[in-house]
Amino acid sequence: MDDLPTEYDEIIIGTGLQESILGAGLARIGRAVLQIDRNEYYGGDWATFNLNGLETWIESNRQNESNDNDDVMSVSADLLEDGERIVYLPRYGDTVSNLEVQWFVCEGEPVPERRRLFNRLPETPPVSPDLPGDGAPPEDNDDSQQVPVPQEGANLPEEPVANMAEPQSSDVPTTADQSNELENVEESVGSSSNADVSSAHPEDTNDASDAEALAKDAAKESAPVAPTQDAAKEPAAAAPTQDAASETVDPVPQESPAVEAAAEEPAAEEPAAVDGVSDANEINEPRKQWTQNLIKHEWRKFNIDLSPKLMFCRGSLIEALIESRVSRYAEFKAITRTLTFINGKIEKVPCSRADVFSSKYVTMLEKRILMKFIEFCLHYQERQLEYEEYLNKPFVEFLKFKKLTSTLQHFVIHSIAMVTQDTLTEDGLKATHHFLKSLGRYGNTAFLWTLYGSGELPQCFCRMCAVFNGIYMLRCTGKGLIVDAENKCKGIISSDGRRLISKNIIMDHSYRPSLASAATTSLVSRAVFMTDRSIWPTGQEEISLLTVPPLEGSPQTIQVIELPYGTYACPKDLFIIHLTCRSHHKTAKEDFQQVCKLLFQPTDSEDDANCTKPRIIWSMYFNMVDMTGVEEEELKEGLPGNTEVTSGPGCSIGYEHAVQQAKSIFERLCPGEDFLPAVPDPDDIIIENQSHDNPGHKPGFEDNASEKSENNEESKTPQNEDIKTPENEDVNKENKENPQDESGDKTDTGTIEGMTEELNIEEKKENTSENNTEKECENTLDKNS
Repeated sequence: MDDLPTEYDEIIIGTGLQESILGAGLARIGRAVLQIDRNEYYGGDWATFNLNGLETWIESNRQNESNDNDDVMSVSADLLEDGERIVYLPRYGDTVSNLEVQWFVCEGEPVPERRRLFNRLPETPPVSPDLPGDGAPPEDNDDSQQVPVPQEGANLPEEPVANMAEPQSSDVPTTADQSNELENVEESVGSSSNADVSSAHPEDTNDASDAEALAKDAAKESAPVAPTQDAAKEPAAAAPTQDAASETVDPVPQESPAVEAAAEEPAAEEPAAVDGVSDANEINEPRKQWTQNLIKHEWRKFNIDLSPKLMFCRGSLIEALIESRVSRYAEFKAITRTLTFINGKIEKVPCSRADVFSSKYVTMLEKRILMKFIEFCLHYQERQLEYEEYLNKPFVEFLKFKKLTSTLQHFVIHSIAMVTQDTLTEDGLKATHHFLKSLGRYGNTAFLWTLYGSGELPQCFCRMCAVFNGIYMLRCTGKGLIVDAENKCKGIISSDGRRLISKNIIMDHSYRPSLASAATTSLVSRAVFMTDRSIWPTGQEEISLLTVPPLEGSPQTIQVIELPYGTYACPKDLFIIHLTCRSHHKTAKEDFQQVCKLLFQPTDSEDDANCTKPRIIWSMYFNMVDMTGVEEEELKEGLPGNTEVTSGPGCSIGYEHAVQQAKSIFERLCPGEDFLPAVPDPDDIIIENQSHDNPGHKPGFEDNASEKSENNEESKTPQNEDIKTPENEDVNKENKENPQDESGDKTDTGTIEGMTEELNIEEKKENTSENNTEKECENTLDKNS
């Protein structure tokens, strides 16, 4: 590391999502960026771990609890110049507390490691002298004399396959991977859950006809607008394949006509005797008997998040991923169902037009009321007179004014708007509008999940930063900030004792020095469960978002995300369930005690094979510091003016706060610059005069790059790119082999011009060679004659 530069435009301390987005955005416009992290993994509090990595993280946090949070590293006075002082940074992070981990299955027998056999043939059996003839075995004993070749993996779980590197790696991304990272790969799209959900619950003909009639009446009365009407302008793509085990997201943003909605069956329908379970056959399936050793043997197949979050299909993160083309580095799947806990059981939320008309839980009158309300929320900005007098009143009062029943109020507040009872009307309408606009873009719900875990997203932005000459150093932190007499930060002293100079310093809140003003913080309670079945089985794989409203003894709304095998979160026949809420009691375990009794089998009793509730196999509870409610000025109060502080994951279900905070910091540091502009095509990038001493050199572009970008402006807009999922890789390959625009008539304009020039050159060469050949033949004939 001695040959690394010592001067940078920005030094970023931490590799969380905000810091990673900032690093990518700054490096993209040519700034020299150094990003360091005290940990040996990317992501910080946003990280995702396999099972072994999670055990290491647990042990590390238990050790940090016994360490002094004010412990700092000493700095040699020789590294400081006249008038400078050092502001010490904490050695350890203290964002996690009250960590509790427990197994609820026995240890079991050790499981031997599987070994693959290569070219190992069976040995020839020895010939017995008692056999007749030449020692050949008798025909009736032919089978007994054969030695079988060992077969491996016959009953082993199927390995998930996807086009991604291992999600967790300590290897620092380098610019040597530019050719791989900047390939012109079209972002693909995951799958719509419409077909799968409807196939799970077949509807009878009478209900379909009733819903169709209701749809026509509602259309005449209120002329409702489909939630995804504006999405119809998006480009069409090849239809993805259907897979019962994994959801496919339809790349074509879908409108949901009422007639089509009538053909779909509500996921809330279930046999009365099954206690809330949609498929009675699921109960009779035997549960696999897991042990600790069996689970630890599959440690590579786990991807467990510290801060699980979902992406709104029209959220700011989706737009940033598409516009910057970072989406090519990750894969996604649509959340297949939105659930809520109401009247003592789990029900599906009718949040889209299709769900409203197919739901059996709401009455015919409630369906009409809800459809009119959905139409109003989609255009509420144009109808301000209807809610003007309720602007400063709770959202609940406005819902009552709109004559929504208590059931519909429950759906809207807890599962659609995802607000509290005290939320003001304007904020509630904004949240509802945002949710409805996200419906139908990539599936039947409003959310996407990142395959391999949310911790993939910081790594994706780190990769983009590295492609544009950003430098990363893990297991390296700052001992302290170098502050001059004018209270301006000039750089840091790294943990390896080097003086690093920078114009600006950006740090995660866990690195805030003790001299910073004590901000008002809160805590988030999180729980991670490993279970043996789904919380609401349907007979097929579902990615679920469940909202549990405040209950007696649990005054906070609890958000539950259930991840099956198809998300690569766990091995087959297991589920990973994340629970999140704002802390109310002393520990996270106390916050989730009541909801555990409602959703899971008791952990202090024997496994009941007849119980429909899932059994908790392993649990982890912890509290995490939440700084998202603190103003940015308060976060960096007491620090030098050129220092920025980010606030971490927080409690929200989405990424909106993280992206907006990163964007606002970027605009303060680089006013007038584009935030995360699109990465140019690989053919347009040339690297000149690159060296280790010049890490921030801005890549040069060919002279015709601007011409190509102008020609391609209409056909290569970022909005026409899709999100990548593993289901339609074959479609992408066909598109690469036969590139076409939306009409299917021609390829990209700039590409056609280049191809035309090349063809003209080739034709000239062929004509010249033909003329030369003819002349040589004539000369030869003349000589012979």
